[in-house]
Amino acid sequence: MIFKVVSGVDRNVWDLYDSSQTSAENVTAALDITNQHQDHYKNRIVMNWQTFSPSQVDKFYLTSSATLIS
Repeated sequence: MIFKVVSGVDRNVWDLYDSSQTSAENVTAALDITNQHQDHYKNRIVMNWQTFSPSQVDKFYLTSSATLIS
């Protein structure tokens, strides 16, 4: 996981994504697909996307009914 947005967090998602800072990168609970960790998650890969050079990206949405939508 490189980026996760959690509903109910009073923090602008775009500002986080566009910033030069990570968020909860060293918090294991942030990697869980639930919203038990009440903050967004941003790994340093987001800031080094060109260097990382991914060949594939998957995106998923988890609804309140725990339905995984990809």
